[in-house]
Order: sequence, then C-alpha cells, then structure tokens
Amino acid sequence: MIYTTRLEACRDFYAGLRLDLVPARGAGGPASGRRTLTDPDGRTVVLTVMGRGRVG
Repeated sequence: MIYTTRLEACRDFYAGLRLDLVPARGAGGPASGRRTLTDPDGRTVVLTVMGRGRVG
C-alpha cells in the first residue's frame, strides 16, 4: 500500500518497473504471490507478496 500526495509521480516510477498501481482491496491487503521482473539489461528483481500476518 502506498500513501502519498504525489500519486502520479509514484505511478510513473512503478510503471517504469512494469508494476501497475491498483486501488486497495480493503482490509484484506494484496493477494499473495511472486512476480519476477527483468529489465532490458538482464537484471532481475523477484517481488514476493506474502499473505497478511506472515513474516518471511
């Protein structure tokens, strides 16, 4: 979840990482899962979203 007064700047930043900002789903938080992103130079970022209350 992002709290900001600069929503468009944040949207542009995350769009550059090929991540879309979407409205919050309420108290449940984001869906769990893993996403791998690779930039044109071959650098890879693995983003893991864990279910609410889990620590990893």
